[in-house]
Amino acid sequence: MRIFGTALFAALMVVSAAAGEEPVELKKAPGIDRVEANCGACHSLDYIPMNSPFLSAAGWDAEVAKMINAFGAPIDQADAKIIADYLKNNYGMMQTNDAEAAAAKSSPALDSQSKKAALGEYKQEGGGTLERTAEWHRYVDPRLGTSVDLPSNIFSIDSGPVQKGSGRQFQSRDGRATLRVYTLSNRDRDSPASYLKKHLAVNARILHYRRVTSRFFVVSGVRRGSVFYSRCNFETKTQGNIGCFFIEYPESETKAWDRIVTRMSLSLR
Repeated sequence: MRIFGTALFAALMVVSAAAGEEPVELKKAPGIDRVEANCGACHSLDYIPMNSPFLSAAGWDAEVAKMINAFGAPIDQADAKIIADYLKNNYGMMQTNDAEAAAAKSSPALDSQSKKAALGEYKQEGGGTLERTAEWHRYVDPRLGTSVDLPSNIFSIDSGPVQKGSGRQFQSRDGRATLRVYTLSNRDRDSPASYLKKHLAVNARILHYRRVTSRFFVVSGVRRGSVFYSRCNFETKTQGNIGCFFIEYPESETKAWDRIVTRMSLSLR
């Protein structure tokens, strides 16, 4: 896999895990507008159906609360209840299992490999599903403090220090996925918008997603068969640091990486 140059990864800070795919269509039901507006603003909506086999009603309540309390999603209490009710009524574990049972009954000849493919599972080296076999630990830049959750068994190769700023580079054993976690000094006192305007080093036409707030920016795209996903958080204090991560993986494995990237993005500090 081709690794982008230093100028590119320093400029790009978050890629949509769904880049290069058609937007996911959620079930049409009361509350879908709140879900699309609030949940889709921070991560791919693929996260919802992909998690549905594992989350009960209580699990969805906890997930919505986590997004608000742990990750700072700007959702008021009224919308939070509408979102949670939509998820529980349409993507709770019971509804998903009923749908799968019906599908199995109508298609008894469906083999196990086909079922796994239908559920979007991705086989890694050793036979495990990518997200289910992830072993998470917290990486912290010892010099400047930027930190992120990362799956250490997937990014098992330490490729050394980054070429710009302070941080480390990692890659998977097969070299198909790469990760950089790094900190930059914000000497020019840039906002996320002004930094992106100065440093974006790729043609905007290859970007599939772009989000800019007062605290971070996110951009995503696909180039030469690879998804790049990058995020930078900006400290609020004057001349504070910029904490970033940049991840790249094969476009053909987008669904398998979605939950991995979502957790990493939300955990960046």
